[in-house]
Parts: sequence; C-alpha cells; structure tokens
Amino acid sequence: KGQVEMADWMGGYGLAVTINHDQRQQTLYGHMSEILVRPGQWVEPGMIIGRVGSTGNSTGPHLHFEVRHLTANGWVAVDPSMQLQAGMNSLYNRVAYNYNSQSKQLR
Repeated sequence: KGQVEMADWMGGYGLAVTINHDQRQQTLYGHMSEILVRPGQWVEPGMIIGRVGSTGNSTGPHLHFEVRHLTANGWVAVDPSMQLQAGMNSLYNRVAYNYNSQSKQLR
C-alpha cells in the first residue's frame, strides 16, 4: 500500500503514476492509456490505478514497472526480483493454507 505522489504525464514514461510506499521506496507505472488515481490518494494492493497503454516513448502497449529507492542522488531504480519473490511466496502460502483448511472441512 502507499500514497500516490504523481499521476500525470512524465516525459518518456508517458502517462505515469508514482506511489510512495515509505520514505525510501517508490514504485513507478508508466506508458498508461488512462490514470485512475490522483496525487495524495492512498492505494491498497489490488486497486486498479490505471490502464495499460503505449504513451510516451513506447513501441507498443505494455506496463513499465520500476521499484525505486531513495539515495543521496534521488530516486534510483533497483532490481525488484527479491521483493517480487517474497510477495509470490506470501501469496502461495495464503492460497495453500486456504486450500488445506477447506480440504479438511470437506472430509
């Protein structure tokens, strides 16, 4: 979850949204065709913040996604693979727990 910092045209990213998740982490979503949030708005996981598009410097419809960390030089994109893997593991564990709980009730 986080707070929308920017929801507007952002140069080569086209229509873009940045969300601050804490004081040192931000995500960016770019090349959207439509933005559905506004600056200052709080968003939750799973909320639709915009629609895929091909705005800005884009060769076709897609979503540009970045995880950024705040450094002395400003926001810097980082490899999100560790965070994405942790999120997938958490999702898997919740699905497995719910499946096992429901399976026991059906027996």
